[in-house]
Formats: sequence, C-alpha cells, structure tokens
Amino acid sequence: MSREDASNKYQEHSEAWNATVDSIRLLDNHRTFLHPTPFEKLREAAEESSVVIVNISDQGFTAIIMYESRNPFCVPLPEVTPTTIEALVRTLENIMTDFPEESERDQILAAIL
Repeated sequence: MSREDASNKYQEHSEAWNATVDSIRLLDNHRTFLHPTPFEKLREAAEESSVVIVNISDQGFTAIIMYESRNPFCVPLPEVTPTTIEALVRTLENIMTDFPEESERDQILAAIL
C-alpha cells in the first residue's frame, strides 16, 4: 500500500470514528462521552466519598484525591509501575469501602500513597 493510500485509509477510519462518537454524544446522558469528567462532576461524586484519580502518563504517576469541600490533594507516585497500579487500585477500592469516616480514610490513604 502506498503512503498516500495509507493516509487516505487512515482519514476514512478517523472520519468514521468521529461520526460514531458524535452519534453517541447525541444520546440521552451521553453528551460527554469520551470527554474528561468535568471538575464539577468529580466534586459531586466526592459528596458521598473521596474520589481518587490515578493519573498515568509518560512523565510518571500521580494520585489526585478529590474531596467534597476541600481542594484536591496531589500525591506524586515516583516508584509506581503499571503492575503496582493494579494492586493500588484494588487497595484503594477496599479502603473506600472499609472506612466510611473521611478523616480516618484520609489518614490511611496518605500513609499508603
């Protein structure tokens, strides 16, 4: 396949993808499909319990803890690998379930992270 043919094929697939995503966003309650979750929605979720977001990028790993009434707290995770992230997610899920009191949960989260 020539470079031009490959480019045209890529363009076709890209346009089909965008059309599919646009059609999904027209459905009820799917307006933000594949968009980052807005800060306000995360804050709403934190009304019931702290929200922990693990940011994974080429620059490294960071945990962001969202609270209902405080500013987010950022914790760098310099020694984390993809394998340890999987274990960390399971641990965080258990903490969020096992410790309903925010202050107690925060102390445990800070110690782990």
